Amino acid sequence: MNKKNDSLTQEKREISFRPLYLLERLLDQTDYLISYTYEDLVFIEHSHILFKFMDQQEEMGFYINSSLDQESRDRIRHHMSQKAEKERILLFYLGLFEMEQDKDVEEIKLRFF
Repeated sequence: MNKKNDSLTQEKREISFRPLYLLERLLDQTDYLISYTYEDLVFIEHSHILFKFMDQQEEMGFYINSSLDQESRDRIRHHMSQKAEKERILLFYLGLFEMEQDKDVEEIKLRFF
């Protein structure tokens, strides 16, 4: 067997599909739209919330942008928790995040806390 083909097959096995339909169901009838996905992260338009798919296929977590005031963060957290419970989706609040655009390259730096 060709080693190159064998490593390609190994890479294909390691790719994990994420149940994006769960997030779409969660965001249905809200003002939030998915703007970008990268590996296990899903960026929401206006960057107020960042979702992360967990190791278990049916679980998700979310971070809230630290630049939002406390009242807005509390409202988002409460709303997402209620919506997840209604849709029977396992959703965990993971904390806050900061996002910084690098001016010299098209790169985003994320910091979680």
